[in-house]
Amino acid sequence: MTLAKVAVIDDHDIVREGITSHLAAKLPNVHVVASVATVAELADNLDLDVVILDLILRDGQSLDDIAPLVERGIKVLLFTSEERPVALRKAVQLGVSGVLLKGDPISAIIDGVTMALDGQFYVSGPLAHALVTDNSLVAELSEQQRQVLQCIDEGLDYRATSRVMNISANTVKEYLARIREKYRERGFQPGNAHHLTRLAYEEGHLR
Repeated sequence: MTLAKVAVIDDHDIVREGITSHLAAKLPNVHVVASVATVAELADNLDLDVVILDLILRDGQSLDDIAPLVERGIKVLLFTSEERPVALRKAVQLGVSGVLLKGDPISAIIDGVTMALDGQFYVSGPLAHALVTDNSLVAELSEQQRQVLQCIDEGLDYRATSRVMNISANTVKEYLARIREKYRERGFQPGNAHHLTRLAYEEGHLR
């Protein structure tokens, strides 16, 4: 019987131990060859079939680590407490093989790993499915609109933002007006620009 090689990446020891034990009990054809707190700790141990990955690790969000793993032919399966739609959808765009929320039963891990090994995409419970697929949950912001909010979130005023982005201060104000309208369409009553950045952060537009 061919063993599938799996790595578990999470910064909580108890989570890694729980997943490892559950896989050993339920999937005899799966062998956890690495259990680490960060992607960097995998080092050269990349002869893997599946990586079970949390998006929020002690060294930061792991979105940037997804594409390099996928490019090596590794199936990346998210098992995460992250519930911001934009972050999860970005992970899907980068090629993950499934999304499981830590609030779902741990038994979902078995289905996720099995389907990932079969080359199928897996989403766990109703909440995870909605976060990945329901467009009404987030405001659709353009990259420039997101950049404006990122600058303001970092403490820049309109003029400084305009210099960083090489646009006029009036254009900055126009982007903010469009963002404000998008949130109003979703039932929010956004106040100043900092209120907009908070809303955008809660959806995952900002890190």
